[in-house]
Amino acid sequence: METNEQGTFEGSTPADSSLERWTVRPGETRTITLEGVRRLKVGVIAGSVDVVGHDEPWARVEVHRVDGRDLEVSLDDGALTVAHPLLRWSNLIESLKSLGTERGRVEVSILVPRHVSLTYGQVTAQGLVAGLSAGADVSTVSGDVQLDGVTGTVQVNTVSGDVEATGLDGDVQVHALSGDVTMSGRSRRVGVDTVSGDVLLDVLGPVDAVSVNGVSGDATVRVDEDVALEVVTNTVSGSGRVLGTALPKRGGRHSEPGTGPAARITLNSVSGDHAVVRR
Repeated sequence: METNEQGTFEGSTPADSSLERWTVRPGETRTITLEGVRRLKVGVIAGSVDVVGHDEPWARVEVHRVDGRDLEVSLDDGALTVAHPLLRWSNLIESLKSLGTERGRVEVSILVPRHVSLTYGQVTAQGLVAGLSAGADVSTVSGDVQLDGVTGTVQVNTVSGDVEATGLDGDVQVHALSGDVTMSGRSRRVGVDTVSGDVLLDVLGPVDAVSVNGVSGDATVRVDEDVALEVVTNTVSGSGRVLGTALPKRGGRHSEPGTGPAARITLNSVSGDHAVVRR
């Protein structure tokens, strides 16, 4: 491992190493190139993190900035971890909440092979996840998260951070409190549970089932022109519309003919408005 004139550490580790560990302290920067990475865990407090999948067999962690708290990087039997210490992976979202008052800011870019599975958590950081083919499990407290071109199952937990996803190809499950959820892609099954966040789902291609449960947030689902529909809406004081047709507040049902099996869309809220539209 060597240090360049700017104090940037560069290191690499072969695939047969059982355990390698690096600690990046405040004020330091570091670039680490690794082989044999199959899984990635990221857990940070604040700052920004980019996780990008590429077609090369190696992974690279570029730590551009560390403030307030050490950042630990480790590789253990194919599992790459980039995280602030004290993070508990067993209950990630609760662990992230407990770190909300801690100081720790980073700027990190991570390149990994596309097939790497990802578990990602942040408190107030801004996160980008792009180009992965094995799905992603993402948790955030108040920081916004952007996903782009992720294939496979996507699971998101957010308290107040907004979630924006484009180019998805796989099932999606989101649990949110007040963060807004905006998603587009080829997802046959989508489930969103939220309290006050607004939801916009732009679903391409065939759809099996879409479910949105909320309290005061509005929900809009857009599907292809030829998709058959079976829609059920329930709301106390909000409104429900399917292709411009108003539905009863409780137990509103609407069907539309189309190509192939019907998309089953269920929208429930207390005061939020619902709409289903075609592209």
